[in-house]
Amino acid sequence: MQDVSIQTAAEQEPIPEGSAAPAAEEAAAQRGEPVPPLAPAEPEKPARQKRVPDTSVMKVGSYMGALVLLAIPLVNLIVSLKWILTRGGNRNRRNLGIAFFLLFLIFAVIIAAVCVIARVQFDFDMVAYLLGLIRGV
Repeated sequence: MQDVSIQTAAEQEPIPEGSAAPAAEEAAAQRGEPVPPLAPAEPEKPARQKRVPDTSVMKVGSYMGALVLLAIPLVNLIVSLKWILTRGGNRNRRNLGIAFFLLFLIFAVIIAAVCVIARVQFDFDMVAYLLGLIRGV
């Protein structure tokens, strides 16, 4: 035998404010009373899906390709910044980009400090000397 439960009016869930039941709207319209307009339903926004980071281990070939890219001047900075700022990419590659970029910044500060010390202490223009080496003069 099926268990059938009948709810009385007092047991039913209350109707939220601002929305009238369809039967109440019809009854008010029959009595000639003005029916308040229902608030327009807001469209549901699709749930924003979070990108799940790729935590798979990079293979040796991937590391070799990454190291080749990091060995090319200017490309290495662009590639490492892309790896750092891209969400949802491979975590290992992102960490490699962070490590490279931090080492790049550390060496840039060390070279700048050596150039300043050479200029102040020894009156030697290291920048002009290095540019002369590059130009082949």
